[in-house]
Amino acid sequence: MVVLEDDPVQSQVMALQLEAQGWAARCCGTAQEAMREIGELAGGPVTLLMDLNVPGMTPVEFCREARALASAVRIVGCSASQPGADVRAALDHFLMKPLDRFELLDAVSSNESGPSPALAEPKAPEHRRALHAETFDNLARAMTPEMLRSLYFAFFIDAEQRLGAMQAAQTQGNADAMKFSAHTLKGASGMLGAQAVAQTALAIEQLGANAVAEAPPLLHELFPLDAETNWAEEVIVYVSPSIVSG
Repeated sequence: MVVLEDDPVQSQVMALQLEAQGWAARCCGTAQEAMREIGELAGGPVTLLMDLNVPGMTPVEFCREARALASAVRIVGCSASQPGADVRAALDHFLMKPLDRFELLDAVSSNESGPSPALAEPKAPEHRRALHAETFDNLARAMTPEMLRSLYFAFFIDAEQRLGAMQAAQTQGNADAMKFSAHTLKGASGMLGAQAVAQTALAIEQLGANAVAEAPPLLHELFPLDAETNWAEEVIVYVSPSIVSG
């Protein structure tokens, strides 16, 4: 199994969920790395789980070259937004982010090929909570408490870096950099169930060229320092009975 995802937190989530079900996941951060892994595995069936926004080449180009390397490759694409018809036609299956554990396992295990049917755009949660309980519970069932604890703290560190990058981009007037960091933060937070963060990151991403002028109030939501309101602290408190304490 080859996992192509440039965000380390999302890559780790995917790999842990797959390894918990017996898959040996090889994680790659660029299209070129994934091509090398596919080439090494080309002697037999290969399954590829790929984010559609990884830099290096377009999804269609990547799928074409991957199939030229390994004729028995199954390509499962994932993204937080619906792909175009050309991308869907190049994939064997498509999944919306945040990934559902059972849909993911079904997609990589299926022998059926061809584009998956169109999916409806996800609806925003009705309530803005620090952590989506069902997402956390699914992750908790898929890995050990130690693995889950490590994953969340890795996310906190990565999120701080993404938030810092957005703040710097806002100061520099770089809307494209803000959009990129917001997109990455949205994906990682969605995968871990930090839905309030994911919603705010999505709102910043959707500002586009207006992000520099209009994002400061949204950035303020992501930068509270008070532990009682900090979303990371709320998540720690939520998981502490099962992972953090003891």
